[in-house]
Amino acid sequence: MEQTDGGDFPPKKLARQLDFTKFTSTAPTTASSSSVAQPIPHPKTQPIPHPKSQPIPHPIPHPVPPPPPRPSLPAKPDSPKARPRPNLEVKDGTPKKQKQCNCKHSKCLKLYCECFASGVYCDGCNCVNCNNNVENEASRQEAVESTLERNPNAFRPKILSSPHGAQNNRVCSLF
Repeated sequence: MEQTDGGDFPPKKLARQLDFTKFTSTAPTTASSSSVAQPIPHPKTQPIPHPKSQPIPHPIPHPVPPPPPRPSLPAKPDSPKARPRPNLEVKDGTPKKQKQCNCKHSKCLKLYCECFASGVYCDGCNCVNCNNNVENEASRQEAVESTLERNPNAFRPKILSSPHGAQNNRVCSLF
């Protein structure tokens, strides 16, 4: 029986280390393994009573802060609703929000600028040193011409339902 206990004893220690929630005490025969297993159960047993005692005082201060966020919540939904309304363009019954670019070094005269690629002047964008406006029409036209020389289809719509999209031969004509 002693051999069976000795053979079964190390796996029980491992099981106790893994299942420390069931068994909080360990065998004092090996100090090194029990010292490793003891710090794990003790911090977990100590924080459990503290959160139980701490939530009781915390609910008292918490009801005071919620009234200020409640007025701020209606203010946040109002401002996003107010912003999209002027920027919406209705075409074919589908509202489309005008994209705003964030160009830094391109002066909004490259195709990766959403405004320039769509053929619209920058208005209300977050771009820096912008030339895609009425005051810089000459430089804008120059950029459009140079872009069209390199790519004649640069400013054409890429959506298949557009008049230019019907020219694509890879699309089935049944649709």
